[in-house]
Amino acid sequence: TVMKKRKEVSEKSEKAETEAQQPAKKAKVDPQDEGNAMQRKDAVPAGGQAAEAPLKKKKLGKKEREAAKKRAQAGEDGAAAADGPAPPKKRYTLFVGNLPYDITKEELLEYFGRFTKNQVESVRMLTDRGTGEFKGTCFVDLKDSHSYEVCLRLHHTKLQDRKINVEPTVGGGGTGENRRKKLKSKTQKFTKQRQKRVAKGPAPVAGKGDKAASKQD
Repeated sequence: TVMKKRKEVSEKSEKAETEAQQPAKKAKVDPQDEGNAMQRKDAVPAGGQAAEAPLKKKKLGKKEREAAKKRAQAGEDGAAAADGPAPPKKRYTLFVGNLPYDITKEELLEYFGRFTKNQVESVRMLTDRGTGEFKGTCFVDLKDSHSYEVCLRLHHTKLQDRKINVEPTVGGGGTGENRRKKLKSKTQKFTKQRQKRVAKGPAPVAGKGDKAASKQD
């Protein structure tokens, strides 16, 4: 009897040790309960406060949609304009004729620069294609409208004992009929303006004692 009891105690001890060494079995979870638990976990953040429900997007009416479309279009047009090429620079060009044949480009730059505070952009001398000789005419490009107006007043003034012609031009070049009409209209307009200026007073003067200063005829 004693031996039997000892055997039973030994078997129970071995069984307990075996169970202790084996990992604990996971409890079976109902899939529906697991899904509900996941939903609850997503609904409540780690801080313990319930997450706010996302705001529903307001449905726009027809007028609001059209207004939004116009604003978007205006923004695209503005961006395209900013990225696009810059508008062409306005030119202030005069034609000057009856110049001395021995005058140089530097002298003309210096001469017109006196009346415009050096606002002359360039002087383009016109030469004969065959001989390359100066034809006594040029184009003067100015930087602003004020300098343009000042130089127009030098029409029929004297430069190195020659009465020079200072005339407006029409951009584009060529000899088309439309261009001639524009040039004629522009010339008539400035002729009237000159007549008014002549009645008011003399042409601008470069400075006292200057040999190249203009003189009103």
